[in-house]
Amino acid sequence: MPTTSETKMIYKFGTSGYRNDKDDQFNDAVIRQITQAISDYLVTQIEEKGQLLPILIGGDTREKSIRYIPFIANLLKENGLEVFQAETDVATPVLAYVAKEFKQLAESQGFKETLGAVLLTASHNPWPYGGYNFLTPDGAVMPTPVSKQFEKYQAEPANKKLNREALGLKTAAAIHLFNPYDAYKKHLKEEIGIDYAAIKASGVKIFYDPLYATGRRYIPQLLKDEGIEITTIHDSATRPDGYTGMPEPTGDNLPELKSLLEADKHPLKVGIATDGDSDRFGVFDEKGNFLNANEVLALILHLLLKHRGKHGVIVRSQATTHLLDALAKSSGL
Repeated sequence: MPTTSETKMIYKFGTSGYRNDKDDQFNDAVIRQITQAISDYLVTQIEEKGQLLPILIGGDTREKSIRYIPFIANLLKENGLEVFQAETDVATPVLAYVAKEFKQLAESQGFKETLGAVLLTASHNPWPYGGYNFLTPDGAVMPTPVSKQFEKYQAEPANKKLNREALGLKTAAAIHLFNPYDAYKKHLKEEIGIDYAAIKASGVKIFYDPLYATGRRYIPQLLKDEGIEITTIHDSATRPDGYTGMPEPTGDNLPELKSLLEADKHPLKVGIATDGDSDRFGVFDEKGNFLNANEVLALILHLLLKHRGKHGVIVRSQATTHLLDALAKSSGL
């Protein structure tokens, strides 16, 4: 939330970045102030490392994201930074992966690491919101010391421009477009080990609602590439006039997905939905019962322990259900 430091407004980054739905709190001047502060921080990082590293940028399908991604990319470039901009809207988990494993995309250009990523999304909040987020080079949400640096440079701008010649660079800063789909697809198949063949062989019928958001570019295509059929609704980036739905995958927000699932007579089926930046999900079972993410995680843990014979330490995030703790305790883990 914005705070006043003497006479200047400072836009503070919380755990999920800076978010606002008011045009006077998410406009050219605000975005320029935040971006210059981030740029000052990034230039300082490069100066300390003595090595040019790129900054990534991407975001969701919101009007504010679409408008400000090129705006921010250009400001960073003007300050001498090398910018890699996603060609299209991009899911948050995908951008986080690329920030950490950038060598999968750009090692041929001499880059193995990044400075992190600027991420424009307001996640599951209403569509009028804008969200400005920053991911660290390991793909994580930025820690408090980094956000404090952003606030410091807003209060006292350094207005730094990278001295590229001092780094031995003879080329001007540029904006490079990139598509992370292939790298992320390879990651899911080879490193995560998703068994697409088992999904296909099961005969499960899959229904999916990306809620006009970033998941539309990933889940349907990932399955289709493996020959798995999927029925998708709300799969454009343009919401129809009069649409009032929320980009949050709760049972109440998914009446069309539920109706589609209930009307189908196939005995083995599932309905899946993701939020505005595809890091939240909800599921309908074959009877139209809604399961939230925490309930699904508990089912997955039960599957791993009781049917896959997995053992060892169970790790969860702070925001995840304590039901996992109970399941771990009951299993002696």
